Amino acid sequence: MTEMQNPRHLTPKEREIAGLVAQSLRNREIAERLFNSEQTVKNHLRSIFKKLGIQNRRQLMAHAAANLQIQAPAPDLQARTMFTPTALGHTGKP
Repeated sequence: MTEMQNPRHLTPKEREIAGLVAQSLRNREIAERLFNSEQTVKNHLRSIFKKLGIQNRRQLMAHAAANLQIQAPAPDLQARTMFTPTALGHTGKP
């Protein structure tokens, strides 16, 4: 394995995807969350692997855990509340 480069060289989107990989999300789940195609996610992962000098997701997860510069993004408050029963108009009362 080559020497890993500084994760600050990743684009904001690559850092976001690396964080989601660190949360054990699959490519399809990442694509759905970011409103991208699965192929776009794969392209970003290829770029991340090349920039960091790693070969697979497991190495990316280990690298993300060891380097505080790559963290999963904070959950989007709107996404968390968008589909709650109250937000959908259900109050639980008959």
